[in-house]
Amino acid sequence: MDSNRMELHQLIYELFKRQIMFGVHHFEDTLPTMKEASEYFFVSVDTVRKAYLKLKQEGYITLSTGVGAVVSVRYGNRAIRRNIQNFFARRRTALFDLAHSTFPLLSNAQWVSLRYAGPEILDEVEAFCTAKNTPSPYRRVQQFLLIYNSLGNDLLIRLIWQMLLFLQAPFLSYSQNRNYFNGAGPLRDMVQLCRKKDWKALWNAIELFQRQFISALRLFYNERIPKGGGEQVEFDWSIYKESSQICYSLGLKLLHEIREDSILEGTYLSAPTNIAEDNGVSLNTVRRTISILNKLGATQTINGVGTKVLSPLESVKNRNVTHPVIQNRLLTFAQCVQILTLSCRACAQMTAVSLTKFGINAWVNQLKKVKRSGQYEIMVHACMEFISKFSPYQALQKSYAQLLEQLFWGYPLRDMHGTRESINAFYLPYLNGLINCLEQNELLDFSLILEQLMRKELEFTVNYLKDLGIPNVSAILVFDDEDITK
Repeated sequence: MDSNRMELHQLIYELFKRQIMFGVHHFEDTLPTMKEASEYFFVSVDTVRKAYLKLKQEGYITLSTGVGAVVSVRYGNRAIRRNIQNFFARRRTALFDLAHSTFPLLSNAQWVSLRYAGPEILDEVEAFCTAKNTPSPYRRVQQFLLIYNSLGNDLLIRLIWQMLLFLQAPFLSYSQNRNYFNGAGPLRDMVQLCRKKDWKALWNAIELFQRQFISALRLFYNERIPKGGGEQVEFDWSIYKESSQICYSLGLKLLHEIREDSILEGTYLSAPTNIAEDNGVSLNTVRRTISILNKLGATQTINGVGTKVLSPLESVKNRNVTHPVIQNRLLTFAQCVQILTLSCRACAQMTAVSLTKFGINAWVNQLKKVKRSGQYEIMVHACMEFISKFSPYQALQKSYAQLLEQLFWGYPLRDMHGTRESINAFYLPYLNGLINCLEQNELLDFSLILEQLMRKELEFTVNYLKDLGIPNVSAILVFDDEDITK
């Protein structure tokens, strides 16, 4: 199991460490108070405290009551220049890859978020644009997190948060880079367009900002960062708040094996000791995982016999959607569906355009395989899996792979569209449409059909989970059909 993903306090630690090494905070400067930092990043004071304690342990700051966090290391101009060059040289590939991935992943989400942002949110965003008391890198994080809050999606916020800390915050920590965004910046212009309800111009402004950022990044590297730099650091999205939640990763792995028929319905899981040994986890982790799968309705533990994999009908009867753990996982599933709905058109089109004729045929064959299986609902998984494997950018691939995994938490919802006949009747027009578009090389229409399907999936999912009484699902924004074209 992968336990190396960064928790939130580690990301904040890394950001402040970079601020010190880049000369944003100098020797004997005072860092923001824990309360201020928690407000900058929309996290708890305890999360900031963990980050500050690590900075203290590593010798970057001192911490004392009444004084706060004070920088305890001294970097001269030459050392600062070397720190900046070393940092960005090791992230050259990842930063350009992430910059190019940002538009297909987040542009539509930003556009929809701004469309649905109320007057109070727009006022706050505008105030942040001109605020002088908040340092620029932190202000940028605040602005974007505030914008995306209107979507009601904590999972998306965590993705954006980590992308900002990996890409924009370090870039803007180097003071000269801020010259690329003079004045109040493009966000203030976007706020004005929202007030005018000029949605086409808003979309153009989002596109323009993305192009400007990539150009600024390229210019910065050409002028400031020498080639080379050693082993490259990759962007990696940590989808869970805590790395200790290994049982969720193991649970998803077992659900994937059940879905792929590696573990057949009616058979039994391996003994917990064998699962623990095969996956390099503790026996206690396996027991917690099996408990989750039982509550999810995927399995049933029979004393003295083992843990049985249940059929769809048995699954619906045995699921426990009142348990907080299962409710949280179902909420995660719905949030993933929303992210995929918002991004699938651009990501699918970008992926399809980048493919050779052989690649397009492979996608067609994958969808025809779905049709032959008689389980048409897995077409969503098949399309998203193709994007996760063949998108031209690594960050996009990794993000979609993470989202794809989380879709398995929807296991208890297999009756959402009714009987097998009604399920296939719902999906068949979309499946045929996707196949026909790929065969005719109509790639824009292909991506539009996929988005239309995902919009229906999002609407079904949110309404179904509301009926089941899942808390917080009503916060997830289901946007209207007129948003489908810019």
